[in-house]
Amino acid sequence: MWTALVVALSPGFVPEASAQYLQIGEADFTKTFKLSQNPRINFNAAGGITVVDGEQSVDFAFAQIGKIKFMQGDPATGGIALPASADVSVSRDGDRFVFSDAASATVYSMTGVKIMESDVSADSPLDISSLGRGIYLMSVAGRNNKSFTVKFYK
Repeated sequence: MWTALVVALSPGFVPEASAQYLQIGEADFTKTFKLSQNPRINFNAAGGITVVDGEQSVDFAFAQIGKIKFMQGDPATGGIALPASADVSVSRDGDRFVFSDAASATVYSMTGVKIMESDVSADSPLDISSLGRGIYLMSVAGRNNKSFTVKFYK
């Protein structure tokens, strides 16, 4: 006998402060769900899960689920949430951060130790391939000295 198990993300559920999106899948098959749509995750009889929100219903076989990720910012920017006052935008492309304009980027460990510092631009992304696994903070200052900090995982 098959018993259904339903996991619902209630409106009060916040896995990470100000998370706005849930992303499930692999590199070649990834779907993004808005947490504001209150997505439901159902385990299905086909050996996988079905995610249902107000806009879509998507089936995933367990073999398709390589990651489940909560993101604060727009998936188009790699989940990076930028402040409205930022004069430069940044997105993540694998082991590189790509910037829309000239800026200064400084990467710190979680203990506050400066790991790397670089002048970056649209033509000169920040390569983080040399960093070990962990959590880092990146401070970005644009041309008008408007700065913001991004937390990222490697």
